[in-house]
Amino acid sequence: MVQAGVGVNHRKQVILMFLFVIAIFIFIFLQDRALDVPDDSIELKKWFKIDEGKIERKTAVELPFHTFIDGIKILTFTHRIDSSKLTKMANPYLIVGIFGQAFRLRINDLTIEEIGDMEKGKSEIGYNPFLIRIPPEILKDGQLNFELQIYSMYEVGIRYAFILPREKALFFYHINRFSTNEISTLSLGFSIGLSILFIILGASFKNRGYLDFGIASIFLIFSFLGMMTIEDSPIPVVLLRKIVYLSLYLLFIHLYMGYKQIFGESRFTKFTRNLIIFYMLPIIFNMIFIWNMKSLVVFHLMYIILIMFGSMELALWISKRFQKNILMTMAYILILSFSVHDVMMKFFEVLSIDYTRCVLSGLGLSIGFMIMGISLARDFIKSEHERERARMKMEELYEKAIRDGLTNVYNRSVINEMNGMVDKNYSVMFLDVDNLKQINDNYGHDVGDKVLIEVANVIKKNVRKSDLVMRYGGDEFVVVMWDCDLKSAKRTAEKLLTEIGNIRINDQVKISVSIGLSKGMDSLEKSIMMADRCMLEVKKLGKNGIKSDFQ
Repeated sequence: MVQAGVGVNHRKQVILMFLFVIAIFIFIFLQDRALDVPDDSIELKKWFKIDEGKIERKTAVELPFHTFIDGIKILTFTHRIDSSKLTKMANPYLIVGIFGQAFRLRINDLTIEEIGDMEKGKSEIGYNPFLIRIPPEILKDGQLNFELQIYSMYEVGIRYAFILPREKALFFYHINRFSTNEISTLSLGFSIGLSILFIILGASFKNRGYLDFGIASIFLIFSFLGMMTIEDSPIPVVLLRKIVYLSLYLLFIHLYMGYKQIFGESRFTKFTRNLIIFYMLPIIFNMIFIWNMKSLVVFHLMYIILIMFGSMELALWISKRFQKNILMTMAYILILSFSVHDVMMKFFEVLSIDYTRCVLSGLGLSIGFMIMGISLARDFIKSEHERERARMKMEELYEKAIRDGLTNVYNRSVINEMNGMVDKNYSVMFLDVDNLKQINDNYGHDVGDKVLIEVANVIKKNVRKSDLVMRYGGDEFVVVMWDCDLKSAKRTAEKLLTEIGNIRINDQVKISVSIGLSKGMDSLEKSIMMADRCMLEVKKLGKNGIKSDFQ
């Protein structure tokens, strides 16, 4: 029956994994399809790039277009279209995907839209889509002359430019916006949660590896800033980009340190170490002296490949250690699928440097690591619960070991626990049940046991919860009364003497006790011995009385 149950659970996990893989591929397929230009759009594919100088030159370019430039420039692109093509289109909207710091769109010398800082370039618009309404009055002109000015810093690009009716344009815009800027925002949020989770795990497990993963997640947060639209940057954009790529480099370092700390040396750690050493000088050179975007594009590609290799290495580790951990397996599949996708896009579209299709690896890394963190946190909580249950069980066993089985008060072994924990501000009461041997002989040990139980119950009822009640011997009880002087202890003893004297077992056995009192000394054993002597004095005087060491 157990084997059959295990088989059913395994089949459920296989089915769940299959559905998860299908869902990932559907997401990737839809994400890629969302970035394709709709067939029913009016595509503005061919533009002229105007190079201003002593002689103005026009260079024909075809979208998607991307190039590196020297320094900081405002590049102008123009396109002409016959307005009659738009007359049948209700509420036409232009959708354009631009890479740069800012842009300004003019149609027939009329400024239609301006995004970012066109004066100083203190903005970052990334490779995000922009939705621009074409005014109806412009359509009355015979020709539409589009002039797109892009404030560019070291690189510039136009992914697409096309015109759609309002409803279709809004749908395409929001889908593309999610596939670019919103994915980066999602990744940023996951990375924040991820850093907190790994730092908590590192502090809880006292594991340096988890702390390194937490620090790597913090640098992952900064790396996503370069993929988001920032219309008014508080710092220079060049510095922002340097921070982004330096964060990626430091991310490598802490991933390497954390991975090696937790999983040990492997092909992945060797590959990462070599990559860190290889890119150390270029990173330092770019950070301090010259900003070379071409080398950092290769760095971005290597970053994606690193994620892919790392996820493959994780697969081997997961298969060995987490064979039944479905969350770990899902995290691995997610990271591997998204990073393989980005590597393929980077290689297949390397000529156009299409960053819009290379945003999934960061999302997969952050979500996948988040799932791993949740799985580790779940295992940690489970182990903590198991440790807590074990601790409670040990406390229960210990409590049984130091308690008297008959009366349920402590036994004399608890004295050893109290050594070194007492001061002199306490009193000790020593009680001895009178004539217990005769009661056992005359009425039986069952009645004698009832006598002891009743005496113990009366003592517990009349002392404070903080006082320590123990069965010291066969017919002897000791009460340690904290923060209590002898006068207060004597009042409690008198009350006990009266109440115990009123006990009747089976309506015929009368009970009495002899009580000795002692003030607190530097040793609990000495105080008990003194109270014992006082109790013996009461026995000599006829029993059923009280004597203290100050009398």
